[in-house]
Amino acid sequence: MNENIKILETKVLSDNWYTLNKVTYEHRDKQGNWTTQSREAYDRGNGATIDRK
Repeated sequence: MNENIKILETKVLSDNWYTLNKVTYEHRDKQGNWTTQSREAYDRGNGATIDRK
């Protein structure tokens, strides 16, 4: 498991054709500072996509 990422919350936004999740996590940068970020990701079974902002 990656020690630089802590998943804080996973929330289901939609469960229609595919599942859309909003994932909130903390990321540690090279200087050791933690930042909170969130991304939306579609779960399509054998693959997933991430909406990069």
